[in-house]
Amino acid sequence: MGETKTGRRSYGQRPPSRPPPRADEAAEPVDTAGAAVDPQRSQLPAIWVGTEMESVGQAARAALDDDPDVYQRGGRLVQIAPAPRVKGKWLRNVEGSPSITEWTTTTLRARLSRRATWHVRDARTKRGWKEDVPPEWAARLLIEGGPHTSPVLSGIVEAPALRPDGSLLSVPGYDAPTGLYYVADRAPSVSLPDRPSLDDARSALATLIEPLEEFPFASEVDRIAAVAMLLTTALRVAIPQPCPLFLISGNASGAGKTLLADVAAMMAYGRVAPRMAVANEDAEMRKRITTVALVGSRFVLLDNIGTTFGCPALDAALTSLVWEDRVLGSNRLVTVPLWTVWVATGNNVAIQGDLARRTIPIQLQSDTERPEERPIRRQELLDWVEARRGALLGAAITLVRAWFLAERPPLGLPSDGGFREWSSTIRGALAWASNVDPAAGRAALRDEADPQRDATRGVLREWWRVFSSRIVTAGEILRNGDGDLRMALVMAVGSADGGKSPDPERLGPWLRNRKNVWIDGLVLRRTKGEGKKSTTKWWMESQ
Repeated sequence: MGETKTGRRSYGQRPPSRPPPRADEAAEPVDTAGAAVDPQRSQLPAIWVGTEMESVGQAARAALDDDPDVYQRGGRLVQIAPAPRVKGKWLRNVEGSPSITEWTTTTLRARLSRRATWHVRDARTKRGWKEDVPPEWAARLLIEGGPHTSPVLSGIVEAPALRPDGSLLSVPGYDAPTGLYYVADRAPSVSLPDRPSLDDARSALATLIEPLEEFPFASEVDRIAAVAMLLTTALRVAIPQPCPLFLISGNASGAGKTLLADVAAMMAYGRVAPRMAVANEDAEMRKRITTVALVGSRFVLLDNIGTTFGCPALDAALTSLVWEDRVLGSNRLVTVPLWTVWVATGNNVAIQGDLARRTIPIQLQSDTERPEERPIRRQELLDWVEARRGALLGAAITLVRAWFLAERPPLGLPSDGGFREWSSTIRGALAWASNVDPAAGRAALRDEADPQRDATRGVLREWWRVFSSRIVTAGEILRNGDGDLRMALVMAVGSADGGKSPDPERLGPWLRNRKNVWIDGLVLRRTKGEGKKSTTKWWMESQ
């Protein structure tokens, strides 16, 4: 980088032998073709395009260093722009919502032309230089190369939020400590107490429960779990680790599942939730999650899922803060932040695999045949929520800030290994203010996800009652077990004689598949002696 006598920065190849005007010259600046130059552009840095591509790339990168609209995310140059309305087969969003988009070659060339003047050799005169548009290869060099020096953009927030240390993010624009950009165009006014107490937290909880009064929750645990969904959606950036999925399940259509998810989105963002259909194949689901990660979606609703639900791609998304995959239609590998809150809705949903321990269930239980016809006090609930966004967001921040200021006292909640930060922030704050664990429904969900778990529990209990910790063989179990133990084994293993006794051929494989699995404080162990004809023996341990 150099500097001309006029004080303009100069990059790239040195300018031609024709000297620039002296600083004391009053003549209007002109280019080599004699055309008048915009005086404002004459103050921009100058980039001289020669044959040294690397130096031109460095000059272009330097010209973007202080550009307030250029950021980097996952090693790519990005910007914040209003999202176009998308209504596709599997993803719908809301037009105008702020979205993270990559700079294209064309848009970046236009940006570079505003950040510097670009000078190329004058091919007509074969001597001297003329001002021109940035070459395409210079923009491509920035898009495809690195490292970038622009600020790192982790995501977008549209209302005041808590940082992970409990401090308040309330100034619009880029927030360097978190890498977040606060878009305040539609942000509501939020009033907060200076040092909220437990009483303030309980008052805030009452405010958050108010928009939930229309929904037929099956229990108080489900109601508090719904508040946990509201808090997680509004304060996601305060949790520096993954968050669980919220499953809103109903016993009938029209119970309000989708409306409940939209209440959370409306409170946090001032618009309904973007919808995404669940793919039948795991590879397709990965592509859709990659799209969500690239645009920086903070909230996605998997609406009207089937009666069975779960896939490895979603399991991975729920336990990751960084998502890596290839972009659809190319071999380009991207690594981008993934801080999405996932919500799913369906009727009588059965969770599969590991998803059960990564899910917070919210059960709606309607007592009418047509729940959509039930009387509703607030006919336009979403309008009501939108009008009170400031009060609701203030209540969410107040509740969690009070928990932080109380130094998050231990509550004796069961450990949540996969979501410790969420548990110590959202779950802990709610259990502290309401005396209800919002994750209490997960145990039943895990049992439902494993249809054999209840049968195994029955065998372990009866085994412990009959044999305690004695070491026995499978044959001894069949010979010496009483009627209750034999019936429990029939329910778990099956029968070969019409239900009178367990099938001996299936018993051995069944025992091997259940070894070392703790259920209700009991676990089945096995030992195998030496030699080919050694007998496998079994015993129980209790915590």
